[in-house]
Amino acid sequence: MIRIAVIDDDKIIGYEFEKYLKSSCDKLQIKLDIDIYYTGERFCDALKSGETYHLIFLDIELYSLNGVYIGKYIREEMRNNQMQIIFVSAKQDYAMQLFQIRPMDFIIKPVSEETIFNCVKKYSTLFSCKDYFQFKTGKLNHQISYDSIIFFESKNRIVKIHTTNDIMECYAKLSDIELNLPDFFKRIHNSFIVNQNYIIQHSINEVVMVDKTILSISRHYKKQFNEYMMHLNCKGGEDFFYE
Repeated sequence: MIRIAVIDDDKIIGYEFEKYLKSSCDKLQIKLDIDIYYTGERFCDALKSGETYHLIFLDIELYSLNGVYIGKYIREEMRNNQMQIIFVSAKQDYAMQLFQIRPMDFIIKPVSEETIFNCVKKYSTLFSCKDYFQFKTGKLNHQISYDSIIFFESKNRIVKIHTTNDIMECYAKLSDIELNLPDFFKRIHNSFIVNQNYIIQHSINEVVMVDKTILSISRHYKKQFNEYMMHLNCKGGEDFFYE
C-alpha cells in the first residue's frame, strides 16, 4: 500500500488529483490510501499529530503556509527524509529554493493523468513500500525504514521498535511482524528480533547492539542463530564474537 497526501487549496485540483491517483494505482496494481488537505495548516497539524505518508504532492502557492515552508518543515524541523515530496506549481522559477528540500520531482499545472501516473510509477520503482515497516497507533498510520530499526522488543503484545532515533510502540504479535521482515532481521528470543547490521558483538548467549543494549539469546534460537552468524563471518563479515 502507498499512502499519499495531496496539499492544494483548489478543491477542483484536489478532486482531479484523487481521480488520477486512483486510476494510476489501479493500473500499477498498488493499493492506495489518500488524504486531501486544502490548507497547509491542516496538513502540518496532521504531521504534528503523527500522520505520515510515502508520497506528498505539495502545491507551492498555498494561501498561507506555502509549499516551500512546509517542505523545509518536513526536512529541517521533523528531520524526515523518508517522505518523498513532489512540488506542484503553475510557475517554473523555484529551482534554487527547492534544491535544499531534496524533492523527488517538480510538476507544472495543469496536471494530467499521464504526469501523475509517471510520478507514482517513479516512486514505486525508486522507493518500494516493502522497504518500510508500517503500523498503527490508534487511528494514526506510521512507517519506519527497516534500515533504521535496531531491534524489536515484545512484552505483553506491546512491541517496542528501537530505532536509530527513537523508540516507538505498537500493539502486535512479534510472530506476525516476523513474517514480513527482510532477511537481515533475526529472531534470537521470544521477545527479541534484531537487525544483524546493528550487532556490534555477540557471544554464544547474548548480543550487543549498536545502542549498547545487551540482549539474551534464548536456548530455542541459540543453535540456529549462532550457526547463521558463523556462516556470515565465514563469508567475509566482521568477527563479532567475544568471550
